[in-house]
Amino acid sequence: MNYATPALLRLLRAPVRVVQPAGPDRDILRLIALLRRHGPIPAVRVSAAQARGAAAKYPYWGAVRYVIRLRADGMPMLVACERAGSDRRSLRLARADADALAQREGRVRVDARPGGLSSRSCARVLEQWRALVERASAE
Repeated sequence: MNYATPALLRLLRAPVRVVQPAGPDRDILRLIALLRRHGPIPAVRVSAAQARGAAAKYPYWGAVRYVIRLRADGMPMLVACERAGSDRRSLRLARADADALAQREGRVRVDARPGGLSSRSCARVLEQWRALVERASAE
């Protein structure tokens, strides 16, 4: 049986294009440069908290301090500095706590999961960091 159809033969004779893997985009590169220049960036995030006993049936939330730093491979990552306390049963109130903590301590508000940051998360961090710097310089 001959499986070599004319369409398959044309495909096999077509020139091969080598595609280079995409590198980090502009926002990630800007955040990497900022981290190299100024060191870790303090952040805050709402995390689910572990509860024990009968309270484990319900979700608990807490505002947790994080830091954005560079991984060993040079990419930005989000690392927890403390464990989430079971402060709130309401996610809305925990978000309000995170906003208040960010305002009080000069931290950026992050919604990304711990670990590597996406391009969109990096853009938000850069935007918030710029606002924090402008607010600090105005005072």
